Amino acid sequence: MKNKGAIIMLAWPDTPAIQVGSWYEPLMKWFGFNKNGYYKAGHSAIVLVKPETGRLQYFDFGRYHTPIKHGRVRDNFTDPDLTIMEVAEFNSKSEIINIDKLLLALSKYESFHGKGNMHASINYNINFDKAFRFAKKQQKKDAIPYGPFAYRGTNCSRFTSRVLRAGSREFYRKIQTILSLSLTQTPLGNVLISAKENIFYKVENSFVHKYRANIFTFLTHWTLPPVKAVPIIFSKKLGLLKQGKLLVRN
Repeated sequence: MKNKGAIIMLAWPDTPAIQVGSWYEPLMKWFGFNKNGYYKAGHSAIVLVKPETGRLQYFDFGRYHTPIKHGRVRDNFTDPDLTIMEVAEFNSKSEIINIDKLLLALSKYESFHGKGNMHASINYNINFDKAFRFAKKQQKKDAIPYGPFAYRGTNCSRFTSRVLRAGSREFYRKIQTILSLSLTQTPLGNVLISAKENIFYKVENSFVHKYRANIFTFLTHWTLPPVKAVPIIFSKKLGLLKQGKLLVRN
């Protein structure tokens, strides 16, 4: 398939984000989303993978050396410390076979500025060139208004969601990037939306854990609480029971 590629969506749900002084922040503080001048908004990033080379191309958006209330798109061209040295390896089906090794390595890049556990998912039904061109087009805008509700603006989650939408070959997935279950796109929500066969990963304490997402995960994706106490009868309904084994999050 022409221009076939892959996307690895990354999320650090626990990364704090300092408030920017926007009009909606007093309201967010009243609702409890903003505490001591910080949001528990998390950080979202996206890695484009081209099967022909296995090269990994990192992109994110944030307030890095920009005017107040503005952000910019980063990659290894603008910030050399974002260069990923690891290379993806593929099988005959063009699927990444060293994903655990790659995710473990990605979780250790301090230049990504992600805090806490890293979550990830993969999507192979991607037009690499379209996703890449969109990301670079946004980068050329230089300083972009920052915020989830900023007019003609964006934040890390909205940016990565739009890159996925630009490169996706699946119409329903494009719709998912627009119709978020929350008020706006979130880092972990993007990971769940982009996941192939609802499979996603969590890197914790230098270990890579593999999970299967479901509606229960979507409804709780802000915090991902433990689900070990969920009764088996409800676990089966929610899709947590597979082949007699209860899929749990630790």
